[in-house]
Amino acid sequence: MMKQFLLTAILVVTSITAVWAQALVVQPANMPITIQGYYDENEIVAHATVLNNTGSTVSLKWQRTVNNLSQDWSALICDAETCWGPNTHTNTVVLPAGQTSLMDCHFRPNDAPGVGNVTVKAWVVGDSAATVQTIEYECSALILGISEPYPRGTISVYPNPANNYTNITFSAYDQVRSIEIHNIIGNRVASYTIPASTETYYVNTEELQEGLYFVSLYNEQRKRVSTKAFSKVR
Repeated sequence: MMKQFLLTAILVVTSITAVWAQALVVQPANMPITIQGYYDENEIVAHATVLNNTGSTVSLKWQRTVNNLSQDWSALICDAETCWGPNTHTNTVVLPAGQTSLMDCHFRPNDAPGVGNVTVKAWVVGDSAATVQTIEYECSALILGISEPYPRGTISVYPNPANNYTNITFSAYDQVRSIEIHNIIGNRVASYTIPASTETYYVNTEELQEGLYFVSLYNEQRKRVSTKAFSKVR
């Protein structure tokens, strides 16, 4: 009698666990969700949805657990309610049976080439252990194919490749007031304030590691004038 009771209890628990394990269905199923775009785009969006696969309404909670972004980047998480800014890392939405919630990640490169990795965990409130799902987003923003934001004068970086230094030249038409240098993964490695009327700026590159770098020029309104690539060699 006791054996039959224990067997029945085990079967009930196993059945419940199996049901809850399928409570949330994430699409796409293959992780990570990988997207690619250009760094001068306003947003690069990775799309995902979460389906309530139970027979009743549930409270779906999500939490951003990884937020690795290149310098100057930000990322928003968009669910069934709204898009949540970079300072919001969790939210709970009511999800009726058979309904889906958006679970998109909006990467904002903010004119900086680089990469971003975001991870979100989602689960049914009250049973996180059995229902948790992990959604991984990966984004890379390239410099290839960008268009200049407005007509400009002649801008050049020389020598290129650079050893100990390079010169950045531009015309008064460009009204350049600041220069930033980023590495290939989007981290800013140097920044300079440019005096008015300057048309050539000397940059010491001795401390830079070998590799590819991007020089971004900005005007007084912090609008990007242009971006040029150069290589550092020994």
